[in-house]
Amino acid sequence: MPEQNLSNLLSVFFRISDAPTPDKCCQREVCFINFLSVFQGLPITVIADNVSPKTLQFVSQPGVKVIETKLGNSGSFLKQLELACQCDTMFAYFSEDDYIHRQEAARLIVEGLRWSNYITLYDHPDKYLRERGYG
Repeated sequence: MPEQNLSNLLSVFFRISDAPTPDKCCQREVCFINFLSVFQGLPITVIADNVSPKTLQFVSQPGVKVIETKLGNSGSFLKQLELACQCDTMFAYFSEDDYIHRQEAARLIVEGLRWSNYITLYDHPDKYLRERGYG
């Protein structure tokens, strides 16, 4: 599928917060830069929840719609759902500030959603248990 068609099919959302979370394995800035590089050219919305002015300035990039909230984790997720329901595209993808993506992620998301109502790019360790044939 040509890349130019993806912008008519897929809107992407990125939630970021400055709240301390010790289990985060990636730097938020690195994850956001990766997100922008992978999903450039698509409709991008950032939900910046409880962020500092520095973080707000960092995510305010050309071509990116930034929604600043102070709703907390659950509230900002619900806001994201509300915004996704208002999109003109067929599909929506939700990302967070600790996700890293491969370059072909947008194409794979659309391809997967043509076969199923829900997909995830998260490669969870539970898929590699003995009960599942070690992946």
